[in-house]
Amino acid sequence: MLSLVLFIALGKPRARTFRELGTMPTQTEIETTLGQIARQDDSSFDAPEAALLVSALDHPGADLERYRRHLLDLAEAVAARAGQEPAAALADTVAHLYGYQGDRHTYDDMKNADLLAVIDRRRGLPVALGLLYIAAAKGLEARLAGLSFPGHFLMRVEVGNERVIIDPFSDGKTATTAVLRRLIKRIQGPDAELDPSYFEEVTPRAVVIRLLMNSRIRAARSGNLERAIELVRRMTLVAPNDGRLWADLAELHSARGNLSAAANAFEHSIARAPDDGFRAAAERALEDVRLKLN
Repeated sequence: MLSLVLFIALGKPRARTFRELGTMPTQTEIETTLGQIARQDDSSFDAPEAALLVSALDHPGADLERYRRHLLDLAEAVAARAGQEPAAALADTVAHLYGYQGDRHTYDDMKNADLLAVIDRRRGLPVALGLLYIAAAKGLEARLAGLSFPGHFLMRVEVGNERVIIDPFSDGKTATTAVLRRLIKRIQGPDAELDPSYFEEVTPRAVVIRLLMNSRIRAARSGNLERAIELVRRMTLVAPNDGRLWADLAELHSARGNLSAAANAFEHSIARAPDDGFRAAAERALEDVRLKLN
């Protein structure tokens, strides 16, 4: 499948912003704006804006303008380093000037996937920090792409014919082939090797979904199905045409005993099924739920 590219350039048209919403929008206003962003094509999708909106749902009354100003400050600081190599300018700004670090001590803390909390604490998961690099890269005329590397979010910076992979969790350092081989063995075991599929570029929308999926997995593991349901619901706001997300939401509702909600989500999943096999499985699951409802 053709990879879609996350292209960041200063001055790119933006979706409706917090400034237009006001500093403290209601949940309804936030979700409405998320829906507007979600309708954009992947090349225009503003991942940091969407992640801030999603995070704001957990922070009623937060001064959202302050966080948006911070993202603009990141981009302006990178733009001021125009004479540097792009990867170095990003690392110097995000990791060194603003002090963002990977949280190695409390990695599973839910705050590490909450962008407003990440900004406040200057610590987070790889994908959360990656969103800050995306925001900062708006100060560069460079191509920045999130990668599909399993278990650890990485990014590729490309200018002309030069391409480097950076690790936002490790102060934006360049990840050499040797580093990547050690990383995949640590994640998947000593026999694991690098695969070309690990370096396929992902869409900006997929970056936000990956952020939310981190929290969804942790919530489900801890037995908090209500939180897991809410997180997947937010994913469907970000990617409303993804049938697999609707199926996940349906299965979580079913496990929680919310059968009407499960049936509704399975219907959405069927309408957005990625293939015939998936559709048939979703139809069978929907029939099972309807039998329980009767």
